[in-house]
Amino acid sequence: MMFERYRKAYAPEATWPQWNNDKETCIGSKCRFCFETCPTGTIKWSSKTGMPYVAGVGGFDKACINCYNCIAVCPSHSISMSGGYKVISGRYKTAKDSVLREPMPFQDRNVPYSEIEKELTEVERVIYRRRSNRIFKDTPVPEALLHRIMEAGRYSPTAGNNMPFMFVAITDTKLIREIEVRSMKILQWFKNLYLNPNLFKRIISTVMSYFMVNQMDQRPFFPLDKAARRDSNLFYGAPALILILMYKRCISDPNLDAGICAQNIVLTAHALGLGTCYNGYAATAFGYLPGMRKKFGIKYPWKVVTTIAVGYAKVKTDRAVPREDIPVRWFTR
Repeated sequence: MMFERYRKAYAPEATWPQWNNDKETCIGSKCRFCFETCPTGTIKWSSKTGMPYVAGVGGFDKACINCYNCIAVCPSHSISMSGGYKVISGRYKTAKDSVLREPMPFQDRNVPYSEIEKELTEVERVIYRRRSNRIFKDTPVPEALLHRIMEAGRYSPTAGNNMPFMFVAITDTKLIREIEVRSMKILQWFKNLYLNPNLFKRIISTVMSYFMVNQMDQRPFFPLDKAARRDSNLFYGAPALILILMYKRCISDPNLDAGICAQNIVLTAHALGLGTCYNGYAATAFGYLPGMRKKFGIKYPWKVVTTIAVGYAKVKTDRAVPREDIPVRWFTR
């Protein structure tokens, strides 16, 4: 049983969502938003037909991860999806069987979200509408707005009121571009190790999954292929970038505290009309780039735990879309 689990750690058998595009309503080359926003690059663009289509990535048949961003940005509502991503067996076997559904905060599964949204608080509406934005305008973000969203992060709950984080705010687009290029030089190695499967990669990746189980899931490698093909485009042209640093020696779980802080920042940004996109890739690369850490004054025990691209969305992104249902166990009197 154990051998079987590790044998299927690399490139595990999976089912993928079914993606459909209505060619009668799709506006084609006038848009391309689904192609631009797809994080994994599984949505391709046909210069021959002027229409999007789905194809494999790096030797894998598909790479769709149910993010629904293509549906959120489609102005003609031409895209539909059915089914979901599910790993059949092995080390990364999907932990639960669930269905995709719209937000249903009042537990009534027969009422469309559009009919109950007006009854929600503004906080709830921002949470349900927020989407990762990957199509930014080049309009600069005022420093006052960046300060405002980081201040919301400062007021996040932390263990023992410890506040084990620090921010680095960057609006110099040349510096942002330098981070992209230098990060991709490191990340390319990981991408090449995983994509385009062969026996050697299967052995190495399986061994690595034993020591780095969270890092060797197949899904994060697909976006790296897209970034590499698009000139190291990790931050999607965002005019501002926030690095969130974590103090590794703090009590309890500073990773969790930093994550809560990041969510405060993201939700406040969207409430103020900005778009954001979490990016853990550059945070990983910073661990291998001592020169970049020195440039930004990052010394042990500080560590870049995530980065957030910030800017104005070029196309409407925020929209409530289906997400996987989550089991809830009730214990009541």
